[in-house]
Amino acid sequence: MVLGMHRSGTSLLASWLASCGLHLGDTLAGANIGNTKGHFEDLELVHLHDKLLKLVNIYDGGLTNIENIHALQENLVDEKIGDYLKAKQNKNVFWGWKDPRTCLFLKSYNKLIPNAKAIVIFREPLEVVDSIIRREEKKLAKRTLNRGFIKKHYYQLRYFLASKHLRHFKAKQFILAWVAYNELLIGFLEKKNVNEYIILNLNDLEKSEKEIFKKLTHWGFPLSYHPLADVIDKSLLLNTTAKINQASITKANLTLAKLESMANN
Repeated sequence: MVLGMHRSGTSLLASWLASCGLHLGDTLAGANIGNTKGHFEDLELVHLHDKLLKLVNIYDGGLTNIENIHALQENLVDEKIGDYLKAKQNKNVFWGWKDPRTCLFLKSYNKLIPNAKAIVIFREPLEVVDSIIRREEKKLAKRTLNRGFIKKHYYQLRYFLASKHLRHFKAKQFILAWVAYNELLIGFLEKKNVNEYIILNLNDLEKSEKEIFKKLTHWGFPLSYHPLADVIDKSLLLNTTAKINQASITKANLTLAKLESMANN
């Protein structure tokens, strides 16, 4: 499992693993304005997660109303995810997957495949929030193109107001989502044997690639080493940070400290 909050480097990590030969799905989600290199997500799994989240009114890719996840019937989640895993296991001996929303269903995944290996990647919270905001602003900006003169100026005004809303109001929701995802990851890892997972900061990925590859082969994955440098595009990894009220990031900083401690042990 490739695990991590949205905009934390999961796509980069998954693309590198795919280049090394790891099977991530039969039909992968392609590139779009939010990820020009592709998402490396199995569309079958993406649609499954979509359907489960919609049952409890979680939209926005799983970034808002996350507390609703507890309203999902555990038996239903186990059944649907179990069917997906059985189908994959019947076709593949060594395989993996990536979808940040896996974090929201870790209880079921851990129950159904307790011996699954995991690579967890995390990123500083304000960098993640800024990345989400910039992605959403790109989507907003695209809607202003190819408009008539009057319509174009109308949509530019809408873009300005929506962008301001993102920066001043949505940012707090995104930081809460960062905390929720990463606290779920911490809880998951605390139940796992340390030999069954790798956890690292996105900033350490380049210097850790050979160590990660060695661990994967130790786990039995039949991979062929491919340099991370061949798939990484550093222009997509801006280290800019969002401006958020200090009170909103206090808990995020505590969560980040826990992640760093786990990564350094």
